[in-house]
Amino acid sequence: MNKRKILRFIAACVCVLLASALTAGCGVRLAPDPTEAEDHGRTAASVPAAADATAPEASSDVPETPPADPLAFTTEEELRAFLTGVWDYVPDDLGYSVLTLELRADGGLTVNRGAGAAYEGTWRLERLYVSDAALPDWLCCSLSDDYPDLWAIGDYLLGPRTIVDGAYMMKWTQVNNGDSVFSQFFDVYDPALVKQGAAEAAAPAERPANTHMYAVFWKESEDGGVLWLDDAIDIRGENTGRHDSIPYPVQPTADQRTPIDSLHPGDVVEIQTDASGAVIMVRKIPEDFDMY
Repeated sequence: MNKRKILRFIAACVCVLLASALTAGCGVRLAPDPTEAEDHGRTAASVPAAADATAPEASSDVPETPPADPLAFTTEEELRAFLTGVWDYVPDDLGYSVLTLELRADGGLTVNRGAGAAYEGTWRLERLYVSDAALPDWLCCSLSDDYPDLWAIGDYLLGPRTIVDGAYMMKWTQVNNGDSVFSQFFDVYDPALVKQGAAEAAAPAERPANTHMYAVFWKESEDGGVLWLDDAIDIRGENTGRHDSIPYPVQPTADQRTPIDSLHPGDVVEIQTDASGAVIMVRKIPEDFDMY
């Protein structure tokens, strides 16, 4: 081998050694395995979390919706539907019905006083103290014939209404001149009438504690120790909240500015309660107040 060939061989070897050294010393990373690239390319958000076997299940208990207030009328049709039916007059001191008044959907009515004393007539709704945009407040009743023992059925201002013991109660106040069937036979000018029906019971309401408020009286226990009251916003007995009467115990030392045994269903009263919600003062709102 001549000198020139030897030099060329040595130069080639040096190039190979330099190339190997450079490749080994640099930070070049070969292309990774495709499956490895796929794993590393997934973010934490894209990786499904393992199901937590100990996580509590969502509760299926849904709070019960209280039944709708059947006496919160928004249309005249709803008021007429409520009035349609059989109404009983039950005097406070008797505890049983002495007269029924049936209002029919066709505008007819029948008054039944027992012992075959029945009277036919008609009824309609009018507005006396309210605007044309408001619900009627006036029930006008007329006899269809002349009856020697009944002069008039009467016209009535529709007053407070409520639910007591699964029945509807409503106060009617006579506004016509002369007598009505209630004043003529019972000397009553503002009867509270009872209509049986499927009144849905709401959850018992809490009695307001340490409160001075208006309410409508509807019933009392035999010993006068419990009053059934429905809260009101003013002396007219306009309802606030649901039309439901709830029992209020009366403290034995309560200030009875109006004796409880002189109250009648539908009377508007002013009361005070103590920390337990028991009545400690009761006073009837005088009926000669200018309510309108």
